[in-house]
Amino acid sequence: MRIALGTIMTQAFITQVIISFFVVFLIALILFILFTLIATITIARFVEKGNMGAAFDFSEIFNTINKIGWENYIVWYAVLFIILMVIDFIMMLINIIPIVGIIITLLIFYPYMTLLSARATWGLIYNEKNQMNYIKTLKIDYI
Repeated sequence: MRIALGTIMTQAFITQVIISFFVVFLIALILFILFTLIATITIARFVEKGNMGAAFDFSEIFNTINKIGWENYIVWYAVLFIILMVIDFIMMLINIIPIVGIIITLLIFYPYMTLLSARATWGLIYNEKNQMNYIKTLKIDYI
């Protein structure tokens, strides 16, 4: 069926466009989540090693995620996302106050969110790979 300029689009065509949009959106969302998970560990490895090459060593990045455990890592990321969304909602409510609200969120909430994210990434989840190695060596030494 040809669609000329100025003609009415059929319901089937509109349905196909909407379905196509949601399929592309779903693929983009999955890729975004995957790349975000990898980017977090990449940044942590760069900070730890101080070397840009360590950020692009994908075999070591995946080894790090495997040491942490994909399940632990994804659950941690979901919990962090929920906590940050709650803080974001509180910031939105405080921003209703015209000038003082914006100052409060910029001086208190944004630094807190940044520190929370960094502490969760580096201190809690990234160093868990070291704890897993330590637990494995304890089991070997104990036995």
